[in-house]
Amino acid sequence: MRFLYSGIGFNIALCGLAVTNLAAMAAPSPVPAVTLSPASSAMLQNSSKTTIRGTGVEFTVPTGFQGGPPSSVDTKAITTEAAKMFPSMASFVKILDSDPTFLRAIAVNSAKKDPEIVLITRVPIPGDVPIEELHDMIAKILPSMLPPEFKLVEHKVDNVGSRQIVRLTIDVDIQGAKFKESIGLFREGNEVFQVTYVYANEHIQQALPIFDGIVTSFKAIPTQPTTPPS
Repeated sequence: MRFLYSGIGFNIALCGLAVTNLAAMAAPSPVPAVTLSPASSAMLQNSSKTTIRGTGVEFTVPTGFQGGPPSSVDTKAITTEAAKMFPSMASFVKILDSDPTFLRAIAVNSAKKDPEIVLITRVPIPGDVPIEELHDMIAKILPSMLPPEFKLVEHKVDNVGSRQIVRLTIDVDIQGAKFKESIGLFREGNEVFQVTYVYANEHIQQALPIFDGIVTSFKAIPTQPTTPPS
């Protein structure tokens, strides 16, 4: 079970690295930049909302975000750089690379001065684990598994719409780049999903409703079978 929570820890570090590098592209810094390929843009838009469709998932974010299923190039670039910056997480890269169902969607809003990023992952934890038990195990184990640049500052069981979630707040400081991660873990069918939303510290008041909207609008959708080439 401890290894499963290293997956949550690695996802937190991976998401933090991604947003730090988006900021690095906007304003050069010592953080090595990982250039994401253009978003695969599986999106439906109206005047104020964008629905992002990933691999077997969809959710709603404000207009300005772009995203869809992460490409293998994006995933490899981010995980490779994450392993360099956070050696304690390096062993998990092999699992992430070998399990394409782990990372389901990426959404990025890079139009703002302070970029934002959303990652949706399927966490390899049995879907029948009670939320309260999941919270207690995360609160006990996760702090010791995070890289030193990441600090768990809040954890609780919360209700967002009709969902009961484990809500986590992480403070991040990577080479002077400071931001927060709002994280929600919840059951959907027989699976556990993790929403990770990263934003600048000073935007917390605007960010919390966006995070709640992502969790509330989240849907697991059937994936289309791949037809082998003839």
